[in-house]
Amino acid sequence: MTVVVSVNCKPFERREGGIPLKARERLRISVPWDFPLDRPTVNFTHDRYGAFAHVQWGSSICLHQAPDVEWQATRGMFGFMQRLGEWLEAGAAGELDPVGMPLHPPVAYPVANFRVVPTQNAPEPTETYWSGYVEIPREASHAAELGRWIEQSEEVPDIRLASVILLPTTMPFEYPTTVWDLIVALMERGVSLTMIRLLMTIGVLRTGEGKCAIFVLGAAMRGVSGGRLLQHLACWRMDVAQTDKLRAAAIARTDDNPIDEQVFYAWAFEAKVEWCRVLEDRPEIVERRDSVSPAAYWRGKSVTLMGCGAIGSAVAMMLAKAGVAKLRLYDNNVVTPGVLVRQGFDRRQIAYTKSSATKVNVEAAVPGINVIEAHADVAQALTDEVRSAGADSHRHRA
Repeated sequence: MTVVVSVNCKPFERREGGIPLKARERLRISVPWDFPLDRPTVNFTHDRYGAFAHVQWGSSICLHQAPDVEWQATRGMFGFMQRLGEWLEAGAAGELDPVGMPLHPPVAYPVANFRVVPTQNAPEPTETYWSGYVEIPREASHAAELGRWIEQSEEVPDIRLASVILLPTTMPFEYPTTVWDLIVALMERGVSLTMIRLLMTIGVLRTGEGKCAIFVLGAAMRGVSGGRLLQHLACWRMDVAQTDKLRAAAIARTDDNPIDEQVFYAWAFEAKVEWCRVLEDRPEIVERRDSVSPAAYWRGKSVTLMGCGAIGSAVAMMLAKAGVAKLRLYDNNVVTPGVLVRQGFDRRQIAYTKSSATKVNVEAAVPGINVIEAHADVAQALTDEVRSAGADSHRHRA
């Protein structure tokens, strides 16, 4: 059922930065067939407030930021209308993001079935903007991981890179859907067209044939209201055909034939932005789920593990994921076909020593961890020489 209501907004105090509500606002409420198990949705009947946070698609009111826990079915339509009144009052007063509460992030609607995973804290932009690149150390057909940030003034390494622009200012609450509109938005924030084209060109040159070029856009729109603003990262990609085309044009360019500029502008005026979903893994953004659990004890520790079989190989993985700084592995057996049914190895690791196979598995799960393995009997490992190696803890499995 859809109902259009006219709400009296005169009693709501209006403050600078708030939504400039009219004396009366017409709202369209859509009630789902399975109400109250599912919540109603509500829209303005116009798109005048589309630039404000908590208003999506130009008119949709974001009444619940976490619907799974905020929607109370037992309160029914009475609770819904009360929440709507509170939202309008807070919107007029500019208090939809009260001090001390998380900011509502901007929206870049994903259209690509592709995920980007930032793993390192983003650089702080200057008064204008930060431009450069970010390393892509690992990628698959469905995802890419972002690693080290490289400033534009540094020597650009000949590795797989994504081009980056980080802004000290905000972007529109709803990000542009076309490439040219995105370029215009960046130019309005002080990024020159020449710089945009240069960064994108180097990005495609550092992208191998048959792969999509990836681009990263940051804006100071993440954090807690009233606190320090961090970079909100949005990522988009250029399809394989256009990446290959722009790369070929950049290579073929001459002073007499700037074909790369022609290809770039022909594409930019017509293309849609293929936004990707971002799965955050930056330390400044993500709170570890085990941060207040007993597992936090192991973070930064140096641990020696005696035995890498059914229990030891599993414990090694748990220790690595808990954040140990150094892990020493000892076992004198090898992986045989018979142990695959109950131990954490696969057929490709048959004939590996168990300590080396465990090391491979741990390093694959936690890249960068310091792992030392030895094909040695645990009784021999329990000598004074091994005990003096500096481990914070020894765990023995008989």
